[in-house]
Amino acid sequence: MWGVNEVALVVLISMRTQLRRSGMNGRVQGLDYQPLPWVMQQLGILPTDTAEVFRRLQWAEDELVNYCNSGSSA
Repeated sequence: MWGVNEVALVVLISMRTQLRRSGMNGRVQGLDYQPLPWVMQQLGILPTDTAEVFRRLQWAEDELVNYCNSGSSA
């Protein structure tokens, strides 16, 4: 993992209980972003860094959603 992605991964791990699921099969849709500002604040992420962390978080979230819905995560 590249160091520039470390903070986003910490945020993703901290948000792990905020996954949204839908449908009868429970497919993962993504994160519930409502608690995200609070989580970032608790992790000490500066307001000036939140846009970049959010951009990287969305990349990591896309990878997680693809993995969870691929059938490989059983």
